[in-house]
This record gives sequence, structure tokens and C-alpha cells, in this order.
Amino acid sequence: MRPLALLAALCLAAALPADFLRGERPAAWPEDAVTVVECWARWCGPCLRAMPHLEALHQELKNEGVHVIGLNVWDRGTDAEILDFLAKQPTPPTYDLAVDRAGALPKRLGVKGIPHAIVVREGEIVWQGHPASLTVEKLAALIGVLS
Repeated sequence: MRPLALLAALCLAAALPADFLRGERPAAWPEDAVTVVECWARWCGPCLRAMPHLEALHQELKNEGVHVIGLNVWDRGTDAEILDFLAKQPTPPTYDLAVDRAGALPKRLGVKGIPHAIVVREGEIVWQGHPASLTVEKLAALIGVLS
């Protein structure tokens, strides 16, 4: 693993919150999967527009080694308010959800804006960018590297 990629992955692992609203915090980055961490907030219009896309990716690839975590950042809402808000969306996400109210993960990675997705494979950050740029083909290619 490249030194900078290793450092970034360690920062990411350390910053992933234990406060999960749905699902459980991974004990480690799985070696046989790709994890997509998508940073979003309720007040972020582009984030809300990206959620149906991520849900579609999740539904198509969840049995193929892709794990999606929606990470609510910089949002002062309670857990109940966040879950209620998501339940009322046209396409409520079914992937795992966590809360990072202080924005520790984006801060450690130098992320200045949201929505922002981070893709981790075998503990290494292999892609970062706008979640709408993620495609089934791009994620399938990352999964294929694992085979």
C-alpha cells in the first residue's frame, strides 16, 4: 500500500464514528468488499438529490461486495429527527447510516464540501468525489480487482 494511501485509510478508519443509526460500525475494513462512505446532511440539496443514486447502487451491488454507509455530517439534528427525515424522502435509503456531527471524518481527509463519497478497498482509499460520479461499472471494476 502506498504510504499516503495508508495514512489516509488510517485516518478514515479512526474517524468513522461509532454512532450508527442503522447497521454497525465495521471493526475493520473488509478485505473482500468495497465500502462507500457518503458524507451528507439534511440541509444539503445536492446530498438529497444523490441519495436515490446511492440507493440504486446499494440495491444493485449489495450482494456483490459493496457496502454503503451514509454518514450524516455537520448536522445538529437528533438521531430521531434524522431517521424521521430520511423516512419521508421519496427514496428512503436502506443502507447503513451513521452520524458524525462534528465532521471529524471530512476534517481528517480535508473534505471541504458535501456531498462527498469515499471508496475504500482493502483499507485503502481508492476513490473520492461526488457520489453522482460513482457508477455500477466503476464499483464493479473495483470489486473485480478483489476477485
